[in-house]
Amino acid sequence: MNPVTDHAQSQELKIISEIIDEKSNTYDLVPQDLQKGRDTSRKKGANGMSAEQVLLFAIVKVLFG
Repeated sequence: MNPVTDHAQSQELKIISEIIDEKSNTYDLVPQDLQKGRDTSRKKGANGMSAEQVLLFAIVKVLFG
């Protein structure tokens, strides 16, 4: 028994990941939403998280606080 994969939250996150993966443009929408109303003509700031990481972090934060 693997305590990580057998945990209820792990199963829930796996299902969410599968749903997101089925929607091929989901990760493309994240940068669009984050850049709404901002000047994107020049790069600002440091390299950060990928769109996939931002989306997954937001989901985990909403679900598990």
